Amino acid sequence: DVLSSFCDSIFSHVFSLSCKKETGHDFSSSRVLSPTRYITHIFYHFYEDRDLISSILNSEGSYVFIDELKVKLSSFMDDLIDEGYVNYENVPSKLVSIVLTESFASILSHWVKMGCIATPEQMCGYFVSLYFSTIR
Repeated sequence: DVLSSFCDSIFSHVFSLSCKKETGHDFSSSRVLSPTRYITHIFYHFYEDRDLISSILNSEGSYVFIDELKVKLSSFMDDLIDEGYVNYENVPSKLVSIVLTESFASILSHWVKMGCIATPEQMCGYFVSLYFSTIR
């Protein structure tokens, strides 16, 4: 499926340990593998592919793309919880993961639909401010 392949290419690239310099952004010199690096990098790819993603989100198949996006995000959110970046006492970690995944997918979608009116760094900052414990 084309939408699944598109999601795979973004996420395999973003989470690769060997990033190369790209036209619109450069994470190649970043040796720090922090959550903010990954989150910002995801936003950059959505920004750079905003026309295609906007078309997908406005199509009848948007749910396929959103579902695939959530699958890709879910394990990343689980890792953030396991590593202590996100911590809500007395709330099961699976529930926290679902909330993070749904929220991040929604934020990405609405950001693209609104014309990417904030920078990837700003969007990362908003997400981190909403959900994260003190960032290491």
